[in-house]
Amino acid sequence: MSLYGLALLSASSGLAAAPQDAAAPVTDTGVSGSGLEEVMVMARRREESLQEVPLSITAMGTKDLEVRGIDTTEGLNRMVPNVVIASTNFFGRQGGSFRMRGLPNVGVYVDGIASNASAGTLMNIVEVDRVEVLRGPQGTLFGKNVIGGAIQYITKRPQDTFGGRVKSSIGSYDRFDVSANIDIPLSETFLTKITAAKLSRDGFVPSTTIDKRFGSQNDTTGRLDLLWKPSDSFNWRVAAGYDDQRTNGNPSTVWALNPVCVGDPNPPANFPGGAPNFPCLYEAAGLPINQDYVYGARGQRKTASDYNGPELYTKVKSFSTEINYEMSDTWALKGIGSRRELKTTAYADFDGTPYRIFDGANYSEPEETTAELQFLFSGERLHGTNGLYYYNNENYGRRINWLANDLKREVDPVRNALASAYIGGFFFAPVIDQLSYTKTEGWAVFAEWTYDVTDKFSITAGARYNEDEVTNAQYTPRSPVPVACCSPVLSVETDGGPARAGTALGDKWTNIAPRLSFQYQWTSDIMTYLTYSEGFNQGGVNNVNGLAIGFDPETLKNYEIGLRSDLFDRRLRLNASVFYGQYQDIQVSEEIIPRFPTTTNAGEAKVRGIEIEGVVLVTDNFTINYGAGWLDSEYTDLGTSTAIPLGARFPYAPEKSYSIGAQYDMQLTSGALTFRTDYGWQDEVDTAADIQKSVIPAYGLLSARIMYAPPNGKWDVSLFGSNLTNEYYRINGFYIPTDQMDNGTLGRPREWGLTFGFRFE
Repeated sequence: MSLYGLALLSASSGLAAAPQDAAAPVTDTGVSGSGLEEVMVMARRREESLQEVPLSITAMGTKDLEVRGIDTTEGLNRMVPNVVIASTNFFGRQGGSFRMRGLPNVGVYVDGIASNASAGTLMNIVEVDRVEVLRGPQGTLFGKNVIGGAIQYITKRPQDTFGGRVKSSIGSYDRFDVSANIDIPLSETFLTKITAAKLSRDGFVPSTTIDKRFGSQNDTTGRLDLLWKPSDSFNWRVAAGYDDQRTNGNPSTVWALNPVCVGDPNPPANFPGGAPNFPCLYEAAGLPINQDYVYGARGQRKTASDYNGPELYTKVKSFSTEINYEMSDTWALKGIGSRRELKTTAYADFDGTPYRIFDGANYSEPEETTAELQFLFSGERLHGTNGLYYYNNENYGRRINWLANDLKREVDPVRNALASAYIGGFFFAPVIDQLSYTKTEGWAVFAEWTYDVTDKFSITAGARYNEDEVTNAQYTPRSPVPVACCSPVLSVETDGGPARAGTALGDKWTNIAPRLSFQYQWTSDIMTYLTYSEGFNQGGVNNVNGLAIGFDPETLKNYEIGLRSDLFDRRLRLNASVFYGQYQDIQVSEEIIPRFPTTTNAGEAKVRGIEIEGVVLVTDNFTINYGAGWLDSEYTDLGTSTAIPLGARFPYAPEKSYSIGAQYDMQLTSGALTFRTDYGWQDEVDTAADIQKSVIPAYGLLSARIMYAPPNGKWDVSLFGSNLTNEYYRINGFYIPTDQMDNGTLGRPREWGLTFGFRFE
């Protein structure tokens, strides 16, 4: 996804670009002379009003994203009802974790192309026209099947007139961002666009052991976009992109680190399940685990980690092509193809101390190929989408863990004896080095048709059939990493060593998922709908300490009713959805082998909730947007799982969340001022369902922006601030029960900035 320099989502639905005269502020107010404007979306592969789509959907234009100050994907968190986006719980911003309604398996699309790897999914705003967020299963309209929902990014196409946009920001922590987008039409039929951006800022979590602040950002983005349109009925678009996203380390710290061995003074008698408790061993070996290292429990943005290796990176090369052909007045053909190549490194100091109690590094080289063919029909009363989809994903990955490395390297005979007695052997070797290869391949056929029975009543029906196959193999690296800790591995050995006996595994699954929806247009401004849909998420293979362990698919049956309304002469937009889901064969993470999270299948669960969002036009210059979500999730049958309590809630499923924003546009004789403020709040969430969970306390973030634009609209300047209350909060976390370690990624503190934008033609 990062190849395209993605924009972010916004806090509310129902806003669209307002007509802009010379003195209008450069924002999307969604206001017209007759009230709130109509918002057009492509959620069902055809342009239609958001208020007429029988889906739980949020849509937003890029100018509104800018005025809200949401400049990274993480900014979406807390801002869209029942949607949670965070960095990964292990390696921070190197990968993204997306949840909708507490459900995983969220599809991320850029111009219709699905991103399958989590690496590179947390990116910055660069030239995006519109973002659409669709909650619930979406397999009958999109190439990739999903359970939780879909996020659809639509980038700006090359324009037929010469022009450009340049934006630059400076701010806290030596922030310096610059981006440029230039449209260069080479002829009336051949158009080009060039996009480039450089974004940087310093880290904000200082180390108490070395001179370094973790959490820096150093990103570079570039894209070339070509569009050939020889006729009104045919166009061909080709894009190539490159992204390099770097950081000096994950901005994480420790919330708990308990070395106490209760009871018998002989530590082995108290190791859970017979597995050594490493902090206890350090204490026994005379290497104290000082509670001063536990900065998270005291609300301090500090860490004792002493990682001083090279920058961690995610590099993405991409190529995509799209062909659109209108074959007749009613039939159209669309073809989409893509190729993405990624390289990513990651490093985590799970114990957050100067010791090597539990450190880890990852390197992976995912390669993704997709192809999709759509046949679109649009008649007077009948509309339909038919599609064929194919994907092939391959990934070589290497995972390294340093376990109690200090003890194993210790020359003191007493400590050496402890290491030999309790840490020796294969699993507790000072270095665990895994090399794996995974291939996922599949195809699908899908269709969805809508028939307008009357001018008010419509029926939508669809279905999807897919086949997915996963193969996995484990290898012995030809060049093992040294015991000396802990630089990240910057390459995988794709030829590897010999395959480990008994570690190759493969499986194949098929599924049919239907969708049925009824909608009724009571008046021109009020619509209700009733929908039943099913979602499917394929199984897969774990790479656990040199073993390949498979897990099965999971499914969801979703029931939903919704309201879309514009009230009081279109001055109040109120959209609401109520849903209930039956979740089966749930994929959960458990520690089958201590310190190694493993995906397995639990039994069943249920989830229900409400989503409310909209906008109030208080005056023609003053708008208030709002959103709220409520979730109730619980496991009702544990199946074979032994680590999840019955009735436990889903990970990343806040019971309550809300957002509110206000915008005032002031017309001046010398231009226009826009004042904007937003607040988003999220209830407490768990990062896992079992005893591995970290608890992220409830928190809210406040932001504000003041923007000025002159009468000619050629430039604008903004003063902005984020996390204005300097809230101390964590984005994600990971708990290791065997060692009683709780580590988590911190959110950025209060920051300010100044942005200047310039447009030319």
